[in-house]
Parts: sequence; structure tokens; C-alpha cells
Amino acid sequence: MEAIELPPNYYDDPDASPPNLVGHYAGLFSRVIGFVIDALIVALALAIIPWLVTILLESIGIGSLTTRWMDGVERLLASGIFAILFSYFYYAFFWFFAGQTIGNAVAGIRIIRTNGKRVGPFRTLLRLIGYVIALIPFGLGFLWVLIDNRRQGWHDKLAGTCAVYAWEARPEEKFYSPGFMKHLPKAVLEHIKLPPPEIDKNLSPAKNK
Repeated sequence: MEAIELPPNYYDDPDASPPNLVGHYAGLFSRVIGFVIDALIVALALAIIPWLVTILLESIGIGSLTTRWMDGVERLLASGIFAILFSYFYYAFFWFFAGQTIGNAVAGIRIIRTNGKRVGPFRTLLRLIGYVIALIPFGLGFLWVLIDNRRQGWHDKLAGTCAVYAWEARPEEKFYSPGFMKHLPKAVLEHIKLPPPEIDKNLSPAKNK
């Protein structure tokens, strides 16, 4: 009686059929989506909040006083400081208490430390500084995600963080069809986790093979 030949990774996760991506390192495209959404939210908030504050001050009759206290340069400096502080507290609040910002949640990813713990205030600061550093050489620090084993950009390296998928994203089942798989290079096939094969228990191993 011949033994059934199973894929080498059959016993890795026999309950995953098809496998999901929860906990896997997030790719560049998902992270870009989350980043853009967060950037739009922060930009919108920075445009609305000063406007609301101005209306409030004018409604209580002290709007003209603040205008006289600060000239154009001082107002610009105050706006810059407010933008930096608001951005920091936005990311720090969501990363620490929820593990993901609004943009991260939409993209289905979560930001964690490399040891699995939450991202605290200090590492949030390091990560935001890392954003600037990664952006300076024409965004090379962000593209580093494409070649790093942990999908870490320079900002992740600096802060000791990584992005992982937080929902049960599942691959397209047609991707695993024999007709498609045979066209893939061997180097790609080595990194693909196949779902467990369906085995008819009523048949002998020789017939299953």
C-alpha cells in the first residue's frame, strides 16, 4: 500500500483552507492606502480646527486681540507647531489605544512593535521622524518595504515596528488552481502556502494518489 504524497507544508496549518493573511507582514500597497487616508484626515482637521477656533474667538469678541498679538510670521510658526502636535497626538492615540489609525483600519493593517507589543508615545515620535527621513531620498525609505524580509520601511527600522494584516484577507482561490500554478517560477512556488488537499477517506491511499 503506497503512502499519499502531500505538499511539504501540509502540516504547517491544516485548518487554514484557504490560508488567510492575518498576522502576515503587510505589503506596500495596503500601507500606502492607509497612509494616504490618514494624511487626508490630518490635513482636513488642520484646515477645519483653526477655522472653528477663529469663529469661536470672534463670537466672544476677542478675535481682533489675537490678531494684534501675533504678526504673520508668528501665526505661521504657531500653525506649524499646532500641525506637528496634532499629527503626533493623532497617531499616538490610535496606535496605542487601538493599534491602528483610521487609515490603517480601512486598509486592514495594524501597527505593532516587533515584539508584538503596542506602539507607545516614544516609538510614535520615532516613527513620525522616520517618515521624514524615509521621504527625503525621493521616498526610498518607504520603498524599502519591497525588499525587506519583514516589510519594514526606514521608519519601522528606526522605531522597531512593523505592519501586519489585521483582518482575514484571503487569496484568490483561482490563484491556487493547478492550471495557474504550473506557470509560476519555482522561486515563487517555494514561498506559496498551499491549502490542504481534499482526501476522500473512503478511498485507499493508493487510489487517492
